[in-house]
Amino acid sequence: MKRIPLPVTICICLTGYAQTTTFDNLDANPWTNKSITWFSSSYGSGFGHRIVNSDPGGKTLLNFEGRHNSSTWTSILTLTSNGNMGIGTTSPSKKLHVNGDILSNRLLLNDPVTTSDWNTIWQSGFYEGYNATNAPETGQWFWGVNFNHGSNNIAYRYNGQIAIKNSSIPRMYFRSTNKDGIGTWARVVHSEGNQFINGKLGIGTTSPDSKLTVKGGIHAEEVKVDLSVPGPDYVFKEDYALKSLEEVQNHIKEHGHLPNIPSAQEMEENGIQLGEMNMKLLEKIEELTLYIIEMKQQQALLENKYDELKKYIGPKPNAK
Repeated sequence: MKRIPLPVTICICLTGYAQTTTFDNLDANPWTNKSITWFSSSYGSGFGHRIVNSDPGGKTLLNFEGRHNSSTWTSILTLTSNGNMGIGTTSPSKKLHVNGDILSNRLLLNDPVTTSDWNTIWQSGFYEGYNATNAPETGQWFWGVNFNHGSNNIAYRYNGQIAIKNSSIPRMYFRSTNKDGIGTWARVVHSEGNQFINGKLGIGTTSPDSKLTVKGGIHAEEVKVDLSVPGPDYVFKEDYALKSLEEVQNHIKEHGHLPNIPSAQEMEENGIQLGEMNMKLLEKIEELTLYIIEMKQQQALLENKYDELKKYIGPKPNAK
């Protein structure tokens, strides 16, 4: 039998008269379905409140119920024997479990919920995790917020998530997830420090096909391109198969462009790889250099032959 200290005065209304009783302790009869009932009004279907205890199994409940123009009692607040409180629910699973909307001027939380896998989250709330699975980075502390879909459950996890890395150089990531809680983290670009985006970035386009896709002009003081093809110094090696000028001429007549250079149509349709094209152009410059050297050598031979021919013929006769 449980003693309930009620240091108040209760007015118990009985049929035909009212009685006021004061007491220090009120002992209810044992077992369940014992209640204190207030009928506030008989208007319509009736108004009132009551406190009733019950035992659904596993724990006992103390329910605060109400009637609002109804003959049916509706649960307002439930206290469980294991220390949980429910508002709008008779089965609270936490210290405070609210089934409905909350209006508050301020919300202050001491601790977020700890997660070991960001893909398993499905409820809105504040979360933290160290080296958690599917975090934006491994081996790091992250604090974040999850915004869930109204239809979410443990097997249906459409979310929007924001995660902040605990670091002297903070980083913020965000993503949306599918029903399995899976999504790609995108790093928020900030005004200071090094930037990193794990994915594709489009400027002027919503369909980037490369790490950076820009539809429009780019103005830069300097551009550095890492080579994906070797530099064309191979042109100057002795075993390089330099085409003769006649072969180059025949290729131009047949194809309308230089050997090893894409046609105008190919470049218009596919664009050009800047690093690769620069190396092809440098290859042509180096081939031109070899042609000039070869022509210079041929010119020197001709000049030598001309000098020898002059010696053989002798000096020119004086003109009369």
